[in-house]
Parts: sequence; structure tokens; C-alpha cells
Amino acid sequence: MTSVVITNAFYAKKQFYPSVVYLTKSSTSLAVLYLQALVFVVLLGKVLQRIFLGQLRAIETEHLYDRTWFSVTETCLAFTVFRDDFSPRF
Repeated sequence: MTSVVITNAFYAKKQFYPSVVYLTKSSTSLAVLYLQALVFVVLLGKVLQRIFLGQLRAIETEHLYDRTWFSVTETCLAFTVFRDDFSPRF
């Protein structure tokens, strides 16, 4: 689906920059690209899990997913609370 969306953009616009602008302005194209990015992140997580932790039991995998979700939500919360403190220098 991602390759079809990108091919369609380059076929319609014929040049790189207008194609990229089209991809970023079209909500359908962005949805497909975000979905592809999510798939890549999940696959990268599974590969890193397999490399660094090896074969895990079901309870260990569930515990790892719970801890990861907690870490992600804590990070997002910290970004929203301290958004005024973030600057290019920081």
C-alpha cells in the first residue's frame, strides 16, 4: 500500500519536491505512511527484543510490553508538563 501511494504521488507530480508536498498534504497518504512507520517500529522492537533478550516466556513478554507502555506514557506526560522548558539550547 505504501509503495502504491508513493508511486501514485510521483506519477501525478513528476518531480520530487511536489511529490513530497503532495504526500504530506494528503490525509490518505499520511495515514498510509504513519501506518507503515508504526509497522517498522513494531518490527524493530521485536528484532531488538530477540537480539538483546533472546527467547522469552509469555509472562516475561507481557511484563516487557507493560513496562514499555508505561515508559512511553510517562515520557509523553513529561514532554507535556515541561514543554515550556524545552528550547533548542536545552
